[in-house]
Amino acid sequence: IDFYMSSPMGSDMHPERPATDFPPQMTTVKEERRVSQEKERDMRRSREIERIAAMRRAITSQIEAESGEDGKSEDTDEATKERIPINRREFLNYAWLVSIGFFTLAAGGVTYLFSLPRFFA
Repeated sequence: IDFYMSSPMGSDMHPERPATDFPPQMTTVKEERRVSQEKERDMRRSREIERIAAMRRAITSQIEAESGEDGKSEDTDEATKERIPINRREFLNYAWLVSIGFFTLAAGGVTYLFSLPRFFA
């Protein structure tokens, strides 16, 4: 007697336990996750490589400008116009520092106001 449960945990179609009669071209959810993580990692690497190349172009154009060379090319104009966007980690660091600054300023203001004498009380 075969007993078939109706929940996905008991079924053969659960992603962690693929069915035995799957066609070979089908992949499991675990394999799809792995492939998508690899693609995301490759995209991150390519963005990092592009960012490094843009930084190198900006640095070389700055060095050429400081050395006084007059040969301007299209590449240096592009590098000076191109801005490197701020990433999430830098933004959160700045937000954290601003919030600490506001807290310190508020605590200092409250301390100062508390230390003043009350003449008309």
